[in-house]
Amino acid sequence: MSNKKSYIKVQPKGTLRYHTFNGDLAGCGFIRTIWPSILLHQWKYKNFRIHSTYGMHVIGDPSFYKDMPWVKFQRSAEDHQLEYIKYIASKVKSATGTKLIYEVDDLLTPDIPKTNYAHEYYAHYWENVKNILRTVDAMTVSTESLVNVYKPYCENITVLPNHLPKFIWGEEEWKNHENKKPRILYAGSANHFNPEAPGGDFGPELIKFIMDTVERFQWVFVGGIPFELQPLCGHDIEYHPWQTITNLPTLLKSLKIDIGLAPLEDNLFNRCKSNIKMLEYSALGIPGVYSNVTPYRKAMYTCDVEEYMIDRIETLVYDVDLRKKVWETDKATVRDQLYWEDNDNLFKFVNKHLKLFGKELA
Repeated sequence: MSNKKSYIKVQPKGTLRYHTFNGDLAGCGFIRTIWPSILLHQWKYKNFRIHSTYGMHVIGDPSFYKDMPWVKFQRSAEDHQLEYIKYIASKVKSATGTKLIYEVDDLLTPDIPKTNYAHEYYAHYWENVKNILRTVDAMTVSTESLVNVYKPYCENITVLPNHLPKFIWGEEEWKNHENKKPRILYAGSANHFNPEAPGGDFGPELIKFIMDTVERFQWVFVGGIPFELQPLCGHDIEYHPWQTITNLPTLLKSLKIDIGLAPLEDNLFNRCKSNIKMLEYSALGIPGVYSNVTPYRKAMYTCDVEEYMIDRIETLVYDVDLRKKVWETDKATVRDQLYWEDNDNLFKFVNKHLKLFGKELA
């Protein structure tokens, strides 16, 4: 007996409605649900349109879900979220036929490193997450690694890659800023660091290198920064608090960066992450230096140990032509994935949802 799925072709006419209950309205909430929702309202495939809404408050009225093929739950984990998912599964689904999809962009198991401040939260709520996964009809995740993690709890999973909104980031463009003091950027959320665990994704060798080179290089941190480096902020290290997701591209472009940095420890949590930094650095027009961890294996400059990462930084700092070559190579690698508005990525987004339930656009 073949396990291969067959899909019913859906004639492209009418309007498809769906709703997302957001667990957050920050990075993942915007990247995974809000940006595509905004763009889908302007998207049309033949005579077929999408009406996508989102919010954080429970809607218990079954009539809200009428003619809605699916409803999504992004990062739900708490007790009250589990309860309303069970309510919709038992009361709404039977009345309207609406399917339930769980959406997540990260590992939510107790395997989250203790250096990450989300560790305690999801370790506490992991049983709730497992109950939710057993209740919903399908999942959408950002990477194949996440499929492997969640498969024991939900078999019907599809990968929706992350993309950037071009209308916010603009066209990518290479620029040599000719900075007298090379500017090296780390832009990442604070959840990579925990005051009770040293370094986070920055090992001791890289932290020492940064401390030893503050006179030669201008280190720029946006959002998160290792606690060991915080005493240097404001004089030796340039620090910018995390911005809203809508303001972030403008800030990053204004910083006139030469090189982007993305160190990651090789652990299950990081192996499940997406290549979002590679997308952002490509859109910024800068080369990236990455740890040789699953999300960045296809980048030109990946490093297995911090000694190699330091060597890559030193090489790029003094070779502008090489910087441009690395950026062009990485940009070509992610070209098809880079923006929501390009490469039929919105069409693929809609079709992957339909295929979860045996349908696809004709």
